[in-house]
Amino acid sequence: MKKISLFILSVFAVGVTLAQTISDFDFIPGTSDNNMSIIVADDLLVDYLGGRVQAYVGSTPVSESEEIIMTPNGVAGGCSPFGNSDGFDGLCNPGDEIKLAVLFNGTIIVIASVDPAITYAANTQAFLTQGSHSLTFSLHSNGETVVWGCTDPEYLEYEETANIDDGSCVTKKILG
Repeated sequence: MKKISLFILSVFAVGVTLAQTISDFDFIPGTSDNNMSIIVADDLLVDYLGGRVQAYVGSTPVSESEEIIMTPNGVAGGCSPFGNSDGFDGLCNPGDEIKLAVLFNGTIIVIASVDPAITYAANTQAFLTQGSHSLTFSLHSNGETVVWGCTDPEYLEYEETANIDDGSCVTKKILG
């Protein structure tokens, strides 16, 4: 019975991870006065400059998506999860674990783990920095860890394990 329970929980966790859609990144939540701010700084999102970051509780978007930008201090991104207020059936409740996803070049990259986890609390801020948090990125479509490199086998720089192209394909192979 214990093995069956663990299997069902694993399937649910993978399902939630894979539930984000590109249309979610157009989501605009209702108005609330109990928002939280999440700021991801110290170049933790450097590979995703120009992408968009968004917060989720389970598979439900709970914030607008915001662009990942270059700041005077490096690359940063953030979002503001919306929460409950008096009589408002909001999106986040105190203690909800906030998950993050990035839309980059038409691909959804899930921030599979944030250590330590982000927990929703109304009218607070969470700063994710190199010294305070570690992030693990995975592909939305299959849950594989993100590996950057040349993904075109027609180039000498081709990296067989790469699953996100980083623009490093330079020298085309010459056959013959």
